[in-house]
Amino acid sequence: MSVIDCDLSYIREYSELSISDVSLVGGKNASLGEMYSELTDSGINVPNGFAIKVDGYTDFIEHNQLEHKIEDILENVDIDDIDSLSEIGKTVRSWFINGEMPPRLEFEILQAYHELGGSDRRFIIKFICWSTRYISQCIWCG
Repeated sequence: MSVIDCDLSYIREYSELSISDVSLVGGKNASLGEMYSELTDSGINVPNGFAIKVDGYTDFIEHNQLEHKIEDILENVDIDDIDSLSEIGKTVRSWFINGEMPPRLEFEILQAYHELGGSDRRFIIKFICWSTRYISQCIWCG
């Protein structure tokens, strides 16, 4: 049995996803799952991959005790003050970048990556860092 076949609570392969999974893995990952499922059989080469479920993001926030910090900093935000918005965004992003990955989440990401044939740990760590940077920007774009 492959690692990805196990019920990893944070990970879903693209082959398991469709556009109906937006609430589970976000729009881009659901779209990739849909493309993989619908286009591969048509002869269009869409590489398989994996998505990190929303639960991973939620647990990252809980693990780093960010929920109340984010709520507090956003409570008095002035959306008309661009400089203030920029500073708040910078602060929140720094919390994500400097946050610690929950051990089980890191383990599952690494296992899924290796299951897909990945062997360069530096790549996945860069991916995790990029992901947390990207996720923190999503606070502002909804």
